[in-house]
Amino acid sequence: MNDKDIGWLAGVLDGEGCIHASRPWKKENDRKSNGRHHFDIRVIITQNPNLLLEKVGRLLREIDISYKYRDSYDRHPAEINITKKVEIKKLLLLILSELSCKKRSAEVVLEYIAKWPDSETHWGKVGAPESQVKDYIKVYNILKKQKQNKSLESVETTRYTSQVDEDIVRYSE
Repeated sequence: MNDKDIGWLAGVLDGEGCIHASRPWKKENDRKSNGRHHFDIRVIITQNPNLLLEKVGRLLREIDISYKYRDSYDRHPAEINITKKVEIKKLLLLILSELSCKKRSAEVVLEYIAKWPDSETHWGKVGAPESQVKDYIKVYNILKKQKQNKSLESVETTRYTSQVDEDIVRYSE
């Protein structure tokens, strides 16, 4: 993947994506969980119409990142979900330098992922030992706070006027 595609993918994640941490929960009487906490972190890109998602999917396949695709239905837009720890790590490491709005969220998630052994590829269905739950709750709270305070983060961008912008100004005068 070239630098242009990496920058484009980072821009899509910044604009249309989400680095999401689910609220930690625990089922005491569930045989599968054995009373352990369940949680997961996801990278989600949502868009409708899904032409943009077709290109995102092609780029992700190009770098061997697996994802789940959900088509749009009713009023819900189509989305790409990346749920495996190793896949999230690979993607965030690739685009980290190009991110702006979601850079801090990506850094927090990568810091947390670094504490997990690479052999544990997924987190949502298996459950987690108590030792990892405290760290996860910190990550969850940081990401939640960043979503609530997103307007506090200012991002400097350079915007060049185009012919369309000039035409709009002339028309409105």
